[in-house]
Amino acid sequence: MKGPPGLAHPEPNETLNFDVRLALTGRVLLEDRQPPPEPVAVEYSCRGDNRAVLTGARGQFSIGVSSQRATRADVLTTPLDIEGCRVQVRIPGFEELLITLAKPHRASDLVLGDLTLKAAGPQGNAAFSETGRNAPAKARSNYVRAIESINTGQNPDALAALDKALATYPKYASALLLKGLVLERMDKRDAAREAYLLAVAADPAYSKPLVQLAQMAAEDQNPTETARWAAMANQLVPGAYPAMYLIEGSSYFDLNRYADAEKAAQAGIDADPKAIYPSLRKLMGEVLYRKRNYAAALELFEWYLKEAPQAADISAVQERVQSCKRMLKATPK
Repeated sequence: MKGPPGLAHPEPNETLNFDVRLALTGRVLLEDRQPPPEPVAVEYSCRGDNRAVLTGARGQFSIGVSSQRATRADVLTTPLDIEGCRVQVRIPGFEELLITLAKPHRASDLVLGDLTLKAAGPQGNAAFSETGRNAPAKARSNYVRAIESINTGQNPDALAALDKALATYPKYASALLLKGLVLERMDKRDAAREAYLLAVAADPAYSKPLVQLAQMAAEDQNPTETARWAAMANQLVPGAYPAMYLIEGSSYFDLNRYADAEKAAQAGIDADPKAIYPSLRKLMGEVLYRKRNYAAALELFEWYLKEAPQAADISAVQERVQSCKRMLKATPK
């Protein structure tokens, strides 16, 4: 039975009404009109409802927004309060896709169509694994099955499907990455780290497992390992991951390697023209404070207070501002 676009299959009842699941649907494609070789996260944010789904083998996605009792004559029997909500795709190396939703009047308004990813530079290639593009059909089939299981919250089933894919094709780096992500969700951090390491070995030009290893090392408060993995990611795809420069620079700072911290912070600021990561400026301020360049540090700290007023470390930055002012006042002109 075919249903209206953006709907799950209806379930008829005796009154000729039927239950429907209303969903935002569409596809994510590359510029050559092909689907990405790996799943892409499509994020949905709406009045405190923040979640993401992964695209399927053909780039398709479906984000449920409501369930309703509809009639044969009218599917949208209850107005959907999604006006102003957002659908977003953010992949390092590609231009950000952002759709602000309008008020839907009919089921077809929930169909977003094809969303095309445009490369922001040559580093876009590193977002996907070359070994994944060469996966045999059987391995690819199990990989797709794992994505479907993840989207329905069935992590053990996803893990089983990924193990089957890897048994067929051990160098399937994107499957190893996805396995690591699933294992992290299941709180199996050591096994997740091993999966990421295998992904790096399978495809050294693949940036995503390096990012995951850096993030895990940062969570483990291991600045030496954090700096190592973050630096590898940044060297592989310069400018693609502003957050990685923040992680790298912060680790160098913790290791008292202030020159390296300054270099990483500056590279991160250059890669973040919209200041999405204000902590990069704060990190640079801390480095300049250590170098006794209080005027430049003060400017950055005051910028941070203005741009990130709700930050958890705001009190510490306020103290830094006062310290900079005292130092400048005490410095002979």
